[in-house]
Amino acid sequence: SSWDPAAESLPMKSSPQVWSSCVFLCALVLSSALPIPQTQEDDQHLGQLVASFNDWVAKINFPVNKLKVQTLSGMRAGAIATEEIQDNELYLSVPFQAILSEQVLPQFKDLFAVTQELANQYGSDNFHVLLFLLLQEMHNPKSFWKPYLDLLPRRLEVPLYFSEDELQLLKGSTLLKEIQQEGAQIDKKFEFLQKRIFEKYPRVFLKDIYSKENYVWATAILNSRSIWINGRRHLIPLLDMINCMEGPDPTRVHFSRRNETANTADTKASWRFQTGEQVFENYGQSNRNYFQYHGFVLSPNTHDCVDVPFVFLKDDDPHYSVKNTLLRQIGINALSKGFCLNGRNVPSDLIGAMRIVHSKGVELNGNPDIPNTVSAKKDIAVYKHIKTVCRERLNGYSTTAQEDEQLLASGGLSSRQRSAILFRLSEKRLLQQTIQLCQDHAKSLKTPKTEIKTEL
Repeated sequence: SSWDPAAESLPMKSSPQVWSSCVFLCALVLSSALPIPQTQEDDQHLGQLVASFNDWVAKINFPVNKLKVQTLSGMRAGAIATEEIQDNELYLSVPFQAILSEQVLPQFKDLFAVTQELANQYGSDNFHVLLFLLLQEMHNPKSFWKPYLDLLPRRLEVPLYFSEDELQLLKGSTLLKEIQQEGAQIDKKFEFLQKRIFEKYPRVFLKDIYSKENYVWATAILNSRSIWINGRRHLIPLLDMINCMEGPDPTRVHFSRRNETANTADTKASWRFQTGEQVFENYGQSNRNYFQYHGFVLSPNTHDCVDVPFVFLKDDDPHYSVKNTLLRQIGINALSKGFCLNGRNVPSDLIGAMRIVHSKGVELNGNPDIPNTVSAKKDIAVYKHIKTVCRERLNGYSTTAQEDEQLLASGGLSSRQRSAILFRLSEKRLLQQTIQLCQDHAKSLKTPKTEIKTEL
């Protein structure tokens, strides 16, 4: 058996000295723990939680902090600039002792001992170590991180929590199957943990805390709020309160680094912000990741793309063996490979694979560099093939893009329904753009007298 760590996602949220007030609570103190409720928030209560969090941050005295958290209509909460922030200026420096990470684990003696044993037996698993810490401290009334943990959302609008009817709004998208598989994987992981770990160490992993409901919630929190530094997940208070938006230069995406000298997580601004303005970071991901792990769809989003699976060869292809060998040489699985299409250009490896698919016997034997050889006649067939696959993908949805636009304009949708429709609409627009792109490329091609070899 393996530790079976959680599948890595790409959210932004892509041994320091410990606080003496942080203590590990034993079973007697935690015996009254309750499941983390999935309930709507009261605006007044949220405002109180925000105020407590800001007070907590002020007491810690971050080396650099030009932010405060504020409640925001439609966004729950966000980070506001307390003074002007210049482009590329260091605006937030969070001490590592204020960060929930595996580096604070040694202070929790029992949990630390168990995770060390698990690491020796199953291998290191940063995801679950952080999940264990999160759940334990969520139910610790004396936790040093309590103001931060209290502010974490209890109700999450991510597909993991969607009803079956809400999920069916995604019919036609490859994401639907992926979300269903994600739920099944979480069930499997929890069953493994329960049988192999929780039941083996009942004093450390109390049933009321490490329940299935709480495990799912913690998984969703880590998938939506984890910030990656040096290849490891962290929960970084205040930094994970910053909402997502593209800046003037969409190629500049969020990046936080560890300052080894000061022992802090440092973040510089990707563009300029005025005092009182909401501060944003560009997470630099597709709407597929935003929707699946964060529950929102970003527009405009130059990092967006739509997943389109391609089957390159059929069993009855007379040149199957040769073509399969050539496809494998360029890293393509002949049976199926997904490509993320952005509507602005067609991936060069997809074009190269399609050139192999549309090659015939003589070409296969006499041309060692088919993927990079331009042939107008063949490339017209290549673009037609890609266009056909995209058209089939587009026809797989239960509604058209125009119908989605009408649904969104009509109102009366829940937040989950709206985000699901926005997501599938974003996919349809990208498919439409790719279809048009292929048509334009095919139209522009003229049959040359000789074949031209070009590096894509």
